[in-house]
Amino acid sequence: MDHGTSFSRRGIIAADRGQKNRLFLVLIMTACLFQSILANQTTDSGEADRLESALAEAVGQERLDILLTLSEYFVSRDPEKVILYATQALELSRNLRKNLAMGRAHIHRAVGFLQSGNLDEAEKDYQAGLRIGSKEDHHGIMGAALNGVAAVALNRGDSTNALANFQRAIRHVRQDGDRSRLAGIFNNISLIHYRSGELRKALDFMLKALRIYEELDHQPGVGIVLNSIGNLYNRLNNPDQAMSHFQNALKIARETDNRQLTVVCRVNIGEIQKERGHFSEALASFKAAHADAGKLGSLDYQAVCLNNIGDVFHRQGLWKDALDSYQQSLELFQRMNAKPRMVTSHLNMGNVYLDINRLDLAETHLKLAVRLAVETESRSLQKDAVWSLIRLYETKKDLAKALEHYREYTTLQAQLFSRENYAKLSALQTKYESEQRLSAQKAQESSVRIRQLDRKRRILVTLFLVAILVIGAMILFFLYRRYRLRTRTEMELREAYARMERIARFDNLTRLYNRHTILERIDIEMVRMGRTWRPFCLVMLDVDDFKRVNDTYGHECGDLMLRHLADLVRNHLRQADVAARWGGDEILIMLPETDMTGGAILAGKLRSLVETSPMNYKNREIALTVTMGINVYNRPGPVSECIRGADRAMYAGKQMGKNTVVRLDEINNQADATVPEN
Repeated sequence: MDHGTSFSRRGIIAADRGQKNRLFLVLIMTACLFQSILANQTTDSGEADRLESALAEAVGQERLDILLTLSEYFVSRDPEKVILYATQALELSRNLRKNLAMGRAHIHRAVGFLQSGNLDEAEKDYQAGLRIGSKEDHHGIMGAALNGVAAVALNRGDSTNALANFQRAIRHVRQDGDRSRLAGIFNNISLIHYRSGELRKALDFMLKALRIYEELDHQPGVGIVLNSIGNLYNRLNNPDQAMSHFQNALKIARETDNRQLTVVCRVNIGEIQKERGHFSEALASFKAAHADAGKLGSLDYQAVCLNNIGDVFHRQGLWKDALDSYQQSLELFQRMNAKPRMVTSHLNMGNVYLDINRLDLAETHLKLAVRLAVETESRSLQKDAVWSLIRLYETKKDLAKALEHYREYTTLQAQLFSRENYAKLSALQTKYESEQRLSAQKAQESSVRIRQLDRKRRILVTLFLVAILVIGAMILFFLYRRYRLRTRTEMELREAYARMERIARFDNLTRLYNRHTILERIDIEMVRMGRTWRPFCLVMLDVDDFKRVNDTYGHECGDLMLRHLADLVRNHLRQADVAARWGGDEILIMLPETDMTGGAILAGKLRSLVETSPMNYKNREIALTVTMGINVYNRPGPVSECIRGADRAMYAGKQMGKNTVVRLDEINNQADATVPEN
């Protein structure tokens, strides 16, 4: 989850997958922080202009009310104005000795700091608001402050403290009756389960939040939850559903003038476009998001967008442009003193320099990445940086240092499988659910006692038995309604879980395995190879001139061609072989216990079969050819390197004229690309 590095198509694909997850989560968490305040906003842009004009002449309580209203309005629009007006409101409320107004001003300013990426100042203001709320026994302020404290912890990666404070916030928010803030907390809790891989619990809390927002007709909240659900679909390797949710969320963000959600959705849409290989579209999305982040005043978002722009350039092999973008991103992270993000930038730059054989510069950045990762306890990023150092020292032929770092890499890999934090989260969640059931039971018992006492005061003795029957009927009806509601909710959840189970393993179009499933199967084969030392082969297959087919005959023909190709591949492979749709028109094939020569023989037969098996479309035969790249996994290390090699071999085949099979060992003597020094 803590990956911040996105690698090019020639880079480590598994690490790229980790980056995508982290990027989505960071943006979701930030988006969710402000929905509770947004729920209470009723000021439109014209009214905000009028209030700003009236501010110059307003004094006393009137000026304080205007400042608090304006600081609420500019949340998700302009964090600098939020901080400005909230600071003025804080000073004025102190002079007027208005404690509750001071609490609100602290929370508003904390939101502005949080949106600008200043977590330390945000936490100080949330804690100040919490102290005032506790002193005044105001559940609304205490709930908002605890929600903010939890949000800061969530941004710092401290899920345990975040969940504990969200639970405390829920108790106060329920007593205050603020359902919109309650929905926001539910969505935030879903992010913790999303991060830990507990997708069913994550979906449960997302649906709770969505149900409340729809009942309140609160469109900004609906947009934020749709974005969260889109990320869940993306985690399950269903980019089509994810894209649909992101686009719907973006539409709501534009309609409600929510600039922050607009940035989030554009970045998420750009990530999917990048993974599909639509680099020009992805670059346009990231640049638009960067422009919006600049208007929003968020250094954090601007830096993330620059990092993503660098990822696109990296995947296209535009080394200088990639380095320029990563450098700008690093400078912004340094201004924020965001050390975990600085690890990401140094790691990205180190990998670019490694790709272009600038080994001294690569070593400098990678060592900085390791040091900062150790300081911030970012073990996953540390593991990636150490692996890049192994690659570097192997290139330098310094096998002693390579072996030293390989031992460190093995230790880190073992540590990352720890389930201790997940156990703590499960224990806290169990405690939270128990407290919620107890609270609901006490509330129901109190309600029954109040109704009984009220009726005893108003009814005559002669109607006592009738009153008892009426009360009993009402209770039975209430229980029946609750039973029906619970049954309907459980059915909806079961249907949602069943749909996700179906889409979690197979690609909807080709009925081949999806990327997530084949990576699981490859992990199993890696373990077997470690025991038996029998290699396995990876074949990257890509349809030749697929875009021309789509442009000439339409996307319906393109989809039929992919199904036709999938049938040919499936029927040609052995029972133990595994094939999956890797992305777009690419298919990844794993051949267990097969060396490079055996893989080349099978791939050659498959290429000939495809060439001699045209597809019939509307009484027309359409020729079909494929280009395949082959690599063999025969020594320990990340499988992403092996996939990368097959990908490189396939692209070499494209350059050699297509309709061919290329082995990686045939192209290994080619010179690495270089760029001029910055």
